[in-house]
Amino acid sequence: MFSEMLLPEFDQEMANTRKTLERIPEARFDWKPHEKSSSLGGLSTHLANIPSWTVYTFKQDELDIAPPGAPPFRLEEATTRDEVLEAFDKNVAAARAVWLAGSRIRSAASAGLRRHMQLGDFHAAFERFAHVVDG
Repeated sequence: MFSEMLLPEFDQEMANTRKTLERIPEARFDWKPHEKSSSLGGLSTHLANIPSWTVYTFKQDELDIAPPGAPPFRLEEATTRDEVLEAFDKNVAAARAVWLAGSRIRSAASAGLRRHMQLGDFHAAFERFAHVVDG
């Protein structure tokens, strides 16, 4: 029920985000708003992948983007607008599907099969990530 109430807003936000991504100047993928910032291609890749977080939230118990002893999570940076849009469309479709399936997850939770999502040691993960980003 809650999912059905929020889906129209989700769809509207995803449509507006796609319009923004469609307008990214492909010839400027290497442009950075600041010398310490990611490139426009990197920022576009990030934006295109945000909907995938919905899938992780529903399907995984834990997500550590900078696990100890392993390299931090890194996305392959898109190099064209078409790559960005393809990733975005794929991630939106997956997010929408898992959102619609959310009622089954809530039913399982109410039956006492609660899952606990752990953020782990967020501070330590952030420190490791900040070290990688700052060089």
